[in-house]
Amino acid sequence: MADAKQVAEGFFDAWTGGDFERARGLLHDDVSFEGPIDSFSDAVSYLASLRQLSGIVTGAEKRKVFVDGDDVCVIYDLKTTPVPSSRTCEWYRVRDGRIASVSVISTRGRSRRSSGHSTAVELRRRRWRPSRRHDAGRIPSPGISRRSAGPCFRPA
Repeated sequence: MADAKQVAEGFFDAWTGGDFERARGLLHDDVSFEGPIDSFSDAVSYLASLRQLSGIVTGAEKRKVFVDGDDVCVIYDLKTTPVPSSRTCEWYRVRDGRIASVSVISTRGRSRRSSGHSTAVELRRRRWRPSRRHDAGRIPSPGISRRSAGPCFRPA
């Protein structure tokens, strides 16, 4: 029986390389998937989603693999047509030599901004408001993020 790292990396290499038959062989039928956009509870739906995603994928650069028993995290830069690079982490849980669950965390394109600062529109969408120590009438200028603004802004 293959170890968890071999299974997870084999699956990752298969789906990013477009080998969906090989990828299917490494998944349990009732694999659970949770990501920023979709959730699935079966291998057929999950693979259909990966096939659709592969139409815009231009590459995947693996950065680091962490292993803790049957848990494996693969951190990589997903390169797609609409978003040149998005730092992504896939957490695989392996059971009986196949993947039982996948959880994905992604920056979903934040890395394409050179500075990573939020725009004023994003600040309003997140409902940031000035603290009492600052003028409540001022609108934050574009480019101010929670990180760069320090104590000026706090969540609503």
